[in-house]
Amino acid sequence: MNATKDPKEQDPKNQQNEITNRIDILEVKMERILEKLDKLDKLDKLEEIGNNCNKMGNHIDFVETVYDTLRAPLQYISNKINKQQHALLPSSSNEKERK
Repeated sequence: MNATKDPKEQDPKNQQNEITNRIDILEVKMERILEKLDKLDKLDKLEEIGNNCNKMGNHIDFVETVYDTLRAPLQYISNKINKQQHALLPSSSNEKERK
């Protein structure tokens, strides 16, 4: 008589245990796949954030360039306005006391 049994002839409890073990293995593999998908999703979000940071950096560079270009004319106008305001406004009593 042959010592090994045909898989079809295994007792039902053994078959059930084998099926349960295979299902457990598949569940573990599925969890690993889902974890990897989550990591890929996070990488996509990080890439999107990086792109938005680059856009913001470009905007900041633009604003700084415009400010550098307009700083001197704006400062000139501001100084002229401030000089006129000081000339038109009377001195406060505190300023007279300091002199």
